[in-house]
Amino acid sequence: MRRFADLHLRFPKNGLNELEEMLRRSSDLGYFTVAVAFNQNMKEEIKQTRAICSDLGIDLVTRTDLEPNTAGELLKVLKGLRPRFEIIAVKCSTRSVARQAAKDRRVDLLNFPTDSVQRERLYFDSHEAVLASGSLSALEINVSTILGAKASHRARLLATMRREVMEARRLKVPFIISSGAENLYGVRTPRDLAAFLTLIDIDWDSALDTVSSEPLKIVERNRQKLRTDYLSPGVRIVGGDQR
Repeated sequence: MRRFADLHLRFPKNGLNELEEMLRRSSDLGYFTVAVAFNQNMKEEIKQTRAICSDLGIDLVTRTDLEPNTAGELLKVLKGLRPRFEIIAVKCSTRSVARQAAKDRRVDLLNFPTDSVQRERLYFDSHEAVLASGSLSALEINVSTILGAKASHRARLLATMRREVMEARRLKVPFIISSGAENLYGVRTPRDLAAFLTLIDIDWDSALDTVSSEPLKIVERNRQKLRTDYLSPGVRIVGGDQR
């Protein structure tokens, strides 16, 4: 039986009350795991969200979305950030940011511009795919990006996404689809999310993997990294007190 995950609920403008509604809807729709994007100073909101998710029986994943303007800015903000969040996503606004994010093991998810015209110039290309394949970064597609595009541009955006996903598959780079929901109306069923990938020629079983096994692998891998006995991929401290 599949366990479904949506790794991108944005913290809503109306605060915790609206977020609770979004999480309740996610639970009703069958999600086992949900990631909420928090700012770096939202410690109290994270604490309260954990309590809400505990009551709902949802596994909360803490996430932060970075939007650096330069590769140097990205490196600066990443310092000390990994222990504080289980998922770190980067919006790749320039080619230098995209390539730094793709090769940095502290980055989990790569996002590209939401504007379809800009996306045609700055997309997930073979260079980023090669770098991401070595760092275990994953490509994320947000349904909110597709739905937010102008109708006249949506076909072009889907064509670009199809090219990105084909490149990711060629080099065995993981990719996932998330809602990117900003409010209650953006929360969708796992199968609704998967259905969007069939528009870019992904078979149904593979599409379902992007809202189940693939995002859950990312979460589990990062939680392993945050364990006190973790040293590096495949290397753990054994023996002694690991509390």
